Amino acid sequence: MGQLNLGNGANFVGGSDGFLADAPKGSILQYIEVAQSVIAPRFSTTSSSYTATNYLVDVTPKKADSMIIIQGSFSHSTQPENGYAYFRCYQDGVASDLYEAGAGYSTEWHQSPFKYVFFPGDTNSHQYKIYARSSGGKTLYVGWSGSSWGSTRNWNHMCAIEIAQ
Repeated sequence: MGQLNLGNGANFVGGSDGFLADAPKGSILQYIEVAQSVIAPRFSTTSSSYTATNYLVDVTPKKADSMIIIQGSFSHSTQPENGYAYFRCYQDGVASDLYEAGAGYSTEWHQSPFKYVFFPGDTNSHQYKIYARSSGGKTLYVGWSGSSWGSTRNWNHMCAIEIAQ
């Protein structure tokens, strides 16, 4: 660990793996992009209850008081028409009661952005997993192609950002 004195009592103290242990509030401590192999495969469900997808990211916070943001967007459609898609993010199997994303009411493909905020309160590893549900017995498809997505990530994106508090 090293310390850089910035003057007037302000210091940057280096932590392990090159991050700043006393980074100012709002500083990004780590950014994790979810791999294409995890985010690209198509998911489908007809359940009206939240069902676990395979879209997930593991985060080990650098600081106990950090904010973890899980954000991105999903390409999805409900078939047949007039269905809705809903998404939530669970930390270690527990839902965030504050945030829910989704769209629908046609067979057209939608791009739904999402942002979920967590304060884990420790430096243990946590798993953030997306759960999805459909309305009225409709089939929800997440990820445009059921077979080949090439470099498009199947029009899905997800990342985790740790922010100092």
